[in-house]
Amino acid sequence: MIVQKYPHLMAPFSVKGVHFKNHIFLAPCALSHVTYGAPNDLGIEYIEEKARGGVAQITQGNITGPGGYGDNGGHFNRYFTNCFTDMAFTELATAIKEHGAVASAEINHAGFMAGLAENSNTPPMSSMGFIREDGVEVVQMTEQMILDTVEYYANIAKFLKGCGFQMCMIHAGHEMLLNQFLSPHFNKRTDKYGGSPENRIRFPKMILQRIREVCGEDFLIELRISAVDYCEDGKDIEESIYFVKECEDLIDFVHISAGCGPETAYLTQEVAFQPEGLNIKWAEAMKKAGVKPKVVVMGGIASPEVAERFLAEGKADVVAMARAIMADPQLPNKIRRNQEEDIVPCLRCNHCLGSNKVAFFEAKCMVNPHMAHEHRTRHVPLAVCSRKVLVVGGGVAGMEAAITAADRGHKVVLVEKAEELGGVIRFADYDSIKVQLKKYRKYLVRQVMKRNIDVRLSTEATEGLIEALQPDAILVATGAKPIIPHIPGIDGENVMYATDAYYHSEKLGKKIVIIGGGLVGCEVGAHLANTGHEVEVVEMGSELAPEDNPFHHCGMMAYWSERPIHGTVNTTVTKITSDGVYGVDKDGKEVFFEADTVLYCVGMKEDTSVTEEMQKYCYDVVAIGDCFKSGRIVDAVGMGYHSAVDLA
Repeated sequence: MIVQKYPHLMAPFSVKGVHFKNHIFLAPCALSHVTYGAPNDLGIEYIEEKARGGVAQITQGNITGPGGYGDNGGHFNRYFTNCFTDMAFTELATAIKEHGAVASAEINHAGFMAGLAENSNTPPMSSMGFIREDGVEVVQMTEQMILDTVEYYANIAKFLKGCGFQMCMIHAGHEMLLNQFLSPHFNKRTDKYGGSPENRIRFPKMILQRIREVCGEDFLIELRISAVDYCEDGKDIEESIYFVKECEDLIDFVHISAGCGPETAYLTQEVAFQPEGLNIKWAEAMKKAGVKPKVVVMGGIASPEVAERFLAEGKADVVAMARAIMADPQLPNKIRRNQEEDIVPCLRCNHCLGSNKVAFFEAKCMVNPHMAHEHRTRHVPLAVCSRKVLVVGGGVAGMEAAITAADRGHKVVLVEKAEELGGVIRFADYDSIKVQLKKYRKYLVRQVMKRNIDVRLSTEATEGLIEALQPDAILVATGAKPIIPHIPGIDGENVMYATDAYYHSEKLGKKIVIIGGGLVGCEVGAHLANTGHEVEVVEMGSELAPEDNPFHHCGMMAYWSERPIHGTVNTTVTKITSDGVYGVDKDGKEVFFEADTVLYCVGMKEDTSVTEEMQKYCYDVVAIGDCFKSGRIVDAVGMGYHSAVDLA
């Protein structure tokens, strides 16, 4: 008999005749797979992949109407009304339901954050009128505008029901229009839509009432709220409980999120610096208050153990995940089959939301090379003929390549000169913050060991080895080497490369200066500050970690603010001594930072030597990962995967 390890998470339930096969919902997630406001084949495949994975319910994110969202053209818009739009949304709902999931869609309006292009250049609207930082006028909504917007929401809900959706979500949280009325931080009106909590909930409640009138009791309604706004004069949990109780006969689920602006973005899109399930205390407060709707908790939940505990302890009724299911769409099925050791861990890095260097519509998952490309990568072809493949290097790129090549039917030999697999990310085993990265390394190692891969540790790819193996193809994944800056004193006994600090912690002094304020330097500094050191990060450029995701960066800076770590920019290091680091700031003034230990982290340089050597012995030699181009985990995963797929 099968014993379910996560019985609360996997138990089925029903609401008003709508059946849910487990307690895992896919929180709203939308990419810019949109054609004239409707989901295209890419977007449908993106969502359907998650339905195949066994999730109970899927909420397609950001269905808007005129003036509802930004001007990037990358959001769904029900008001491009035509046969194509109706068919596309119907196909989306069908793709969800065919796999036993319940189809929902998030109806949203950005209010003062809306752009102009989708809006015929009419001004954005909100609870209050003002001039935005970009000079755009935001108009205060009149009574008629409020009534029209009520119909806006109701019409979209009716449209979705007609397309086969069984539910809709009303987004009333974060910095969206409805929270611009709910929150006293935004709403300073003196009419019946402002002032008291009763007045501030009036407009959102009117929307819920109208949707219920139009769609009936058999169409379920979800409500997403910011339980707390995390800002000065924002609403607190008591006001949120009041709002939900006043609307509890109109809604079936309430989704608990938090935050209402860019300053608290890291509390809305939680990152690795915050614990999993940051919002559980607010969900528990809702449960204790006795609200009727089922309470759905969200917030960086990435592991089945945490999700099961929340439900078992009665702190929430349902768990919503998004990024964890982007990392591994099969997560619910793997939980159901007690295969949690095969779940690809989400790193909680938010790279899937874009970064300062990556646009949202180009965003990728760090650990899932299929994410957002399901339409062309989901079906991995088996090898035409089984070839002997030598993978040199057991880091992320090497392990991903070995796993993919073996799955395609090739005979794989993986050699690694170190005593264990992991490459550069082995440092995560010693990092006090990167719990998910540590899980990911262990996941990759497990997957390698579960396959028929000949793993040889403490082994270099010598001429003798190549002669003995006679490989048909060689994938070189030997990594990169740290760039050593030309600074007097860089060879001092108190100096080492940044990540070497993890392996030689006994050599570290109390005061540490890190030369180089890129993402790696900043994250190493966060760990060191978290483990009792006083840290100064010195950066030559004008900002710290400019390549970072804004959500991650915001969370990292908040983490810094509570620990003994500081960053100095626009400063060039001129020399290192046994006492510390000397430099020159942007005004030419000499500065000094006292240090017991100095770490440098100014970039990596590709090491092509092994690739060049391997080309003497084999026709098919491909460099992948950092030895091809120094990058991030997402680059290593992508190159490792695609190099193995390209093997004939």
